[in-house]
Amino acid sequence: MQVEVIDAAIDESHLVDFFDEWWAKWPSGQKTGKKDALRAWLKVFKKDPGIPQHDWKEFAKNVLIQAIDNQCSYRKAVYSKYPSSEERKRQDIFVPRLPMPATWLNGGRWMDTVPSLPGHVEGKVSTKMSCTDCSADAAVLVEGKGFCAWHWTKRFNRDHLKLMADSLNRMGLSRLEKESQEAWSERCREYIRSSKWADAINA
Repeated sequence: MQVEVIDAAIDESHLVDFFDEWWAKWPSGQKTGKKDALRAWLKVFKKDPGIPQHDWKEFAKNVLIQAIDNQCSYRKAVYSKYPSSEERKRQDIFVPRLPMPATWLNGGRWMDTVPSLPGHVEGKVSTKMSCTDCSADAAVLVEGKGFCAWHWTKRFNRDHLKLMADSLNRMGLSRLEKESQEAWSERCREYIRSSKWADAINA
């Protein structure tokens, strides 16, 4: 399969190896449409704004593969702790069905926030775990410490953070003065939803 990738140095066979690693993270009952998923995987690495132009291996491993791993781990933890739908309803936990793998990729679902699993203190639901570096809810757990998506990227994937910031600047989506991180993130998401990129992603 031929695909125009963002970096001529990308070894497509190595990229397919990363795909296989990503595919292995999916629950067995959700492994459907593998050929469509592979096409979508390769498409992610086409020259589109927001996709890093260097360090593609880091993006594949630390963003795409890590994201599905985090999402599946959360789902597994929820179903293990609250096996019945009644228990999950009492805890106000809704776990949507995972989309098909190709749909996950085409929709940029690696950017979905993974919520923290509620705990219990004397029969009451505890507050969500906060990010180690700010007051936002933790989205990723690393060695027992919670991080919001922003601070996880800042600490563990700084090259991608710079490339992402450069892409946002080129699109006129720089963070405004006095704009919160949450408002900035939502403005960027809204831009993607309403722009030509939304059609390209869903094509």
